[in-house]
Amino acid sequence: MRLYWNHLPIHQPVCDERTLMFSNVEEIMRSARTLYRYFKRCFHSVKVTRITNTYDIAELANTQAHLQMLKEAVRYSKCYEEENGTPLQVNPNIFCCRSWVNALEYYTKESEKYEKVVKHQTDEVLSTLEHVVFVQFQNASMAQR
Repeated sequence: MRLYWNHLPIHQPVCDERTLMFSNVEEIMRSARTLYRYFKRCFHSVKVTRITNTYDIAELANTQAHLQMLKEAVRYSKCYEEENGTPLQVNPNIFCCRSWVNALEYYTKESEKYEKVVKHQTDEVLSTLEHVVFVQFQNASMAQR
């Protein structure tokens, strides 16, 4: 493993002097279109090349991680059934000892549910812009004005 890591390229973070971070941006000013118009109207000689919004993805990331775990469980259940000739059984309710179910069916249904949750959360996250915005200017001197 150590030999493998020695051959990976290491990318140093690049500090871009053309990009500024603005925090506590009012909600009405958070869209890229509104910010472009603002800079064009208030700073005529400044050329904005890119605006990047930020999003709160903590809950979405947790849900995606759970979905990934469910997909791994589906793959494992399939492999188990192929190797052993019998389906894997799981007990989804740890408080009841009599509710053993087919693992492949259970994890498949759960992953389908979580895919819908991820889709919904993604739409929700993308519709809610956070208060931090990164604005990239044409050159460093424009960012300093």
